[in-house]
Amino acid sequence: MIVTVTANAAIDRTIRVDRLVPGRLHQAREDYAQAGGKGVNVARVLHAMGVPVHAIVVVAGASGDFICADLTRSGISYTRVGADGASRTCLEIVDESSGTVTQIHGDGVRGAPALAAALLEAVTQRAAGADWVAVCGSMPRGFPAEGLDALADGARTAGARLAVDTSGEALARFVRRDPDLVRVNRVELVEALTLTSPRGAGQSLGVGWPGGKVPELALVSDGASPVRVWSRARGRALVTPPAVAVSNPIGCGDAMLAGLLARLVRGGTEDSAIAYGIAVGAAQAEARVPGQLDFARADDLEHLVPAIRWSSGP
Repeated sequence: MIVTVTANAAIDRTIRVDRLVPGRLHQAREDYAQAGGKGVNVARVLHAMGVPVHAIVVVAGASGDFICADLTRSGISYTRVGADGASRTCLEIVDESSGTVTQIHGDGVRGAPALAAALLEAVTQRAAGADWVAVCGSMPRGFPAEGLDALADGARTAGARLAVDTSGEALARFVRRDPDLVRVNRVELVEALTLTSPRGAGQSLGVGWPGGKVPELALVSDGASPVRVWSRARGRALVTPPAVAVSNPIGCGDAMLAGLLARLVRGGTEDSAIAYGIAVGAAQAEARVPGQLDFARADDLEHLVPAIRWSSGP
């Protein structure tokens, strides 16, 4: 069982237009909405793989009702944690002519000590007997910093391993709690480190893991560029993802994390999990909607991921 935590779940709306021109009226070629947020995307991919998964979502208002109804329709097991405010809508506008994506994200629910306590209770209950707890995506505005530490400690105390795919202050704090798996992109890592140390941000662009203490496993993606990988047991590596025709880059990192976790819980080796995670992320790039991808294509792409060549040191 894998538990995903989305503390600021959203309605993900993807609109495709022929060509995006600011200030002009556009006719959408496609308009699709579904429950989203990074943890929900991870859960959606895991569920499609047949991996037992439970999504914990923080939601509010009518938009929160939509999110939960969509999870129910999708057959994804979930726990609803209520909050103040209203769940956000995250809009992705895909320009078909250029392949570029413009994102507009709403603010979402409000964080408070009461919400932190309720989320911790849900995580602690669901983490008991789970293999992994994956905390994904942004935290609500006003979520107490000590609540982040409590989430990490609560998952561990319940016996689960901790995976992190978040950003900002949350990522900076979670990294200090020594998670078992970190999966972020380069921009998220640099921004998080800038909050704590400007020099640390520059270090993230080099070969060393920032701060020196390497997680059990960490992957930092950067679009089509090589994925930087650190392993406490193996060292460091650069892994080039297979070249694909990108339809929509949104959700690729979430799919990568889902692939990593799926292979690990099924007993795969670290190298195998890295290769499969990168392949699933690449297959997601070819899909039109986050969380909906061709897994046969992911299997084919895995064979195109080069063998990992590890170097010693952090």
